[in-house]
Amino acid sequence: MKSGEAFLIAVACMSLVVALNRYCAAAEKKVPEPKGESKPVAIRDLLWVWGNPEMAEEGAHDLGSFAQAGPAERAQLLGVNNIVMAGYGLPHDEEKADALTKQVAGFPRLVWEIGCDDEGGGPPFEYAETIGRIRRLVDAYPQIEGVLVDDMSTVKIDRGFKPEHLRQIQELLSGDYGRLNVWGVLYTMTLDREGIQQYIDELDVINLWTWHAKDVVDIEKNVAECERRWPGKPIVLGLYLYDYGQGRRMPLDLLETQCATALEIAHAGRIQGIVLLTINNDPEALAWTANWIERVGAQKIGAARLQP
Repeated sequence: MKSGEAFLIAVACMSLVVALNRYCAAAEKKVPEPKGESKPVAIRDLLWVWGNPEMAEEGAHDLGSFAQAGPAERAQLLGVNNIVMAGYGLPHDEEKADALTKQVAGFPRLVWEIGCDDEGGGPPFEYAETIGRIRRLVDAYPQIEGVLVDDMSTVKIDRGFKPEHLRQIQELLSGDYGRLNVWGVLYTMTLDREGIQQYIDELDVINLWTWHAKDVVDIEKNVAECERRWPGKPIVLGLYLYDYGQGRRMPLDLLETQCATALEIAHAGRIQGIVLLTINNDPEALAWTANWIERVGAQKIGAARLQP
């Protein structure tokens, strides 16, 4: 065998080993579900609320002051069991991070939004210190099941965020912390963004959002597109309760449409979660959503549906 041929074979073998290692590491990740052997049984088990600890104000709140409620109170107001700790994300101060997590420790499933080590949001996009804090929190609060990279397909990429930065997060969550899933926000308006495939390949969970309320009629089509391009990749659907794309209240007909669609595809097993988000006070939209959750929350996943 010629030396050149031997070299090419050796390179090919090394590439194959690297690819297999990455495949095996990805295979160890779990579809998002509660820690332990139990799996989501009812629609309520799939529901998450978007929490903003930095917006929380003291005192009791109702749907009229939902935006000022802390993450735990938001969950209680909507009747939701699971919380995404978002907003400013995981604090750089370890004591504050622990105190905020302790406030939601009574909830069964938690995901923390993370930023990079740079308090300005990057670049540079280094994550060693941030993942160190997450690992210590997971030791104390095992219901933390993932980390979220918010605005990944928009602002993050615009600022220089690369697929290798997601790979860095994955590598830092190895070993005993390999069960944590890396979520990334993908906006439907960026599905065709150049290079987006490489970002999604590095994720464990696609957190899919529709920025403009007028486009919620395409939710099922966009979920199908994700299924086609990333088969087997878990999808957690995000639902806005305010039309941030147009800067207006969410029209109730579109709110009903997106919730009905989400319910249908959840029953079909095509999504593994639904995150509900608003940082605005719209009592009408929030009351409708809370009532919808009350009506459908107990439905067994995959069972015949009640009226949405």
